[in-house]
Amino acid sequence: MAYNDSAVTYEFVMSMVEAYVLDHPEFQMCREFGHAMRPTHRDYIGKASGSAFTLLKKLKCRSCGTKRIDEYSSVTRDLIRRAYEYPDGYLLVGMTMSRHDMRSWNMERFLAERAAVEEAEAA
Repeated sequence: MAYNDSAVTYEFVMSMVEAYVLDHPEFQMCREFGHAMRPTHRDYIGKASGSAFTLLKKLKCRSCGTKRIDEYSSVTRDLIRRAYEYPDGYLLVGMTMSRHDMRSWNMERFLAERAAVEEAEAA
């Protein structure tokens, strides 16, 4: 979420991230580090006997369940298309959230916890 706009403050962004994480803790790791994709299936479209075809690779995130389908050309071996199918609640409506935003929220939380421990040890 861009907060260089004077109407949007860092504190506002962090409150939005926190609200999202509290509603959907299962997506926190993927939002910060990216998906942990693992292949689930391979298939092809078209004739596989000597002529050009499209190879399909299907993957699924081990953390949140997001599915991805990659299509590759059998001739050039290039990625032709990539599509995602997200679980309910993963996509954001009316806002954006970057990995930096999620990292910042996690760091703020860690620093607050650390300060509390240090304060308790000092007492």
